[in-house]
Amino acid sequence: MRKVLIVDDESSIRFVLARTCERAGVPWEEAGSAEEAREKLRALGTGRDGVGLLLLDVRLPGDDGLKLLGEIGGRPDSPFVVVMTAEDTMRSAVEAMKRGAADYLGKPFDLARVERIVRDLAAAPREPAEAEPAPGVEAQI
Repeated sequence: MRKVLIVDDESSIRFVLARTCERAGVPWEEAGSAEEAREKLRALGTGRDGVGLLLLDVRLPGDDGLKLLGEIGGRPDSPFVVVMTAEDTMRSAVEAMKRGAADYLGKPFDLARVERIVRDLAAAPREPAEAEPAPGVEAQI
């Protein structure tokens, strides 16, 4: 089963999501920023045994989550991305989906829903035909 990378600057949110991954029987890693997430993605990879799902906060110190989503979305080997934010607005959801997010979660979370998403997407293979590489994205990560 592929790993979940939890990207949120709040340690309490990462803790709750890590316990949710644990209950779902899915391995996880954590990152507190987009920059740290990039490093983890490089180190862990996104192939068969790498990261299969990012739980990605929109508001992060440094680069925001939507910038990271734009960089990794659309690659054939890209993990699924579920964007999380306390700003539960349609505008944020639409922007995240345009950039390739698989789903969108508003804070506070429905943990049963998060657990279902983790189980479903961390185990799901990424089909090569699902996503075409975006121009110039390959070298960004």
